[in-house]
Amino acid sequence: MNVLSNYQKALYDFLQQQPKGLIQDTETLKQRLTEVWNTLVGSSDQKTAAYKLYRLDENEWEPPHTLRFKLERHGSTMQGSTRADIHYWEVNLALWTAHIVRKTYRQVRPRDAPLNVNLLADEIAKAILLNLDHKAVIYRSDRTIKIDISLIIPATVLQTTASRRKRFRKALAEKLVECWTEYKPNYWRLNANQLLAGHFQVN
Repeated sequence: MNVLSNYQKALYDFLQQQPKGLIQDTETLKQRLTEVWNTLVGSSDQKTAAYKLYRLDENEWEPPHTLRFKLERHGSTMQGSTRADIHYWEVNLALWTAHIVRKTYRQVRPRDAPLNVNLLADEIAKAILLNLDHKAVIYRSDRTIKIDISLIIPATVLQTTASRRKRFRKALAEKLVECWTEYKPNYWRLNANQLLAGHFQVN
């Protein structure tokens, strides 16, 4: 039989004194679990460091060996996400392991309203086709155009921004297909037949 460390014994003894179900003394539970967390096999999953256990919630003790709890993670919200990840953990005191048994999320603030990229593409296409000045359209001396997409779709959440910009570029390509080609992201050049016709002026 493996010899328990002092911290493991403290957690084990504390839990054996608890009735089945919700543990009311959550502060002691958090302290005892934090002390042994880094020794539990699997505890580092999703970069779950011991100090993050202060968010431990909805605990459930099933004697003699199983502790379950919910842990809300805010890493994604710090990067702009509107959702907080929620991990449901199970700790086995017989094996001294910890693993995530389920993942979900909580909506912490309203999601951004859907963006109508077609309207934006219409605006930019009109400026290009009519050779109009536009803050996001840069007419270059080599007869190409650069689109400053940050002025059209500002950066927000990384995944949301990337998706919106991709949809915008696709919509714009459909509107310019007869005259212009996107030869690299946000850079456009006239099709050969338009060049021959002389349909380009640098403003």
